[in-house]
Amino acid sequence: MFNQIYSMIGHSPMPQLSLLKSGISENYTLFHTPDLVDFVPYLVEFSERNNQNTTFHQIPSLDSPSEIITWFKSFQKTTNSGNVKSGIMVTQGTLLQVGAMVQHLESDLVSFITPFTFHTDSRILKLDKENQPTISEFLASRGWELDDGTLVKGQDKIPVISVEILNGIGKITIDGRRFIEDFMHSPISACSRINQDFGVNGIAFDVILNEKQKKRKKGRMERTLPKNVYIKWEK
Repeated sequence: MFNQIYSMIGHSPMPQLSLLKSGISENYTLFHTPDLVDFVPYLVEFSERNNQNTTFHQIPSLDSPSEIITWFKSFQKTTNSGNVKSGIMVTQGTLLQVGAMVQHLESDLVSFITPFTFHTDSRILKLDKENQPTISEFLASRGWELDDGTLVKGQDKIPVISVEILNGIGKITIDGRRFIEDFMHSPISACSRINQDFGVNGIAFDVILNEKQKKRKKGRMERTLPKNVYIKWEK
């Protein structure tokens, strides 16, 4: 058990959701860059719902690595590292920020090595299924909800067949056949919209399309297809 865990918020919400449900620490400090500030209120709500003592801090942009190092150097002066057992969570895609934390915060490393599994120098903690983030928690962490077969966030409405969590990431099956009459112009633009919130490493898509769409749009879709989108053509 730690007294304090430090972690960077990334586009994929699962590392932070799992961390806040793990019970691995008494307190959590989550850092975020300016481009992710809109996600903070959802994580605040999630933290409060799970009765976790969590604070949030905005650090400089990734475009300014020297400013990030200076920021953590200043932040270190505000921490009480006396008899506090603290850890820094390491996840894919946050090595620059973690490097700055390691340099200035005297803490052990906590690795998010596989979905729902944390590794420290003394133990491995795997979340029981009942403690793993749910689909509704995963969606709500970025402001989305599932309403009668439609993903909704503000004015954005995207028809889906299923939403699930597989291997620690979200898996959405989109009914692209409904886009012709009822929804936004392209099912691929819908995937891109969701990618803005969850990142291409935090979610994957199966998009179901029909033969009519295949004849009209196949070439254009293949040229603009994000790497986490897979097309399934209806026979």
